[in-house]
Amino acid sequence: MKNNINIKVNWRHVSLEYQIRKYDGSQDLSRTALLFRMVEAAVDVEDWNTVKLLLPKIEKLEEAPGFTNFQAKCDSKTFEKLEGIKDRILFDLKDSIKVLQQQYMLQLLMCNYLEKLKTEVLNVGEKINSEEIDAPEMVKMEK
Repeated sequence: MKNNINIKVNWRHVSLEYQIRKYDGSQDLSRTALLFRMVEAAVDVEDWNTVKLLLPKIEKLEEAPGFTNFQAKCDSKTFEKLEGIKDRILFDLKDSIKVLQQQYMLQLLMCNYLEKLKTEVLNVGEKINSEEIDAPEMVKMEK
């Protein structure tokens, strides 16, 4: 069974998606694929308060192409994981929110995934700078 997600977005979503597409080396950059990878990255989050603190630092990027809705489909396994993540976000942020709105949840997921991508890029960059790497080794690192 497929579950459709349709969320009205604002400039933060637009800026985050633009940056995610810039850093994400995956071939499939559809919103469905992005949502899947955002959920997978969110499963390991220990405390959503740290992700929440990153949200005010999002800058409005004028070059980011605008869109009004984030539409994606997810399979039942991903949807179940997403439900668990929602519960975890509500638990972690219980002092600051009572209801988890979909827009806010999507911002948290996007921000977390972007930070994970940035960390991976930095780690690859450090590894390249710290040692001499030939082309075949570089290809292995990207996978």
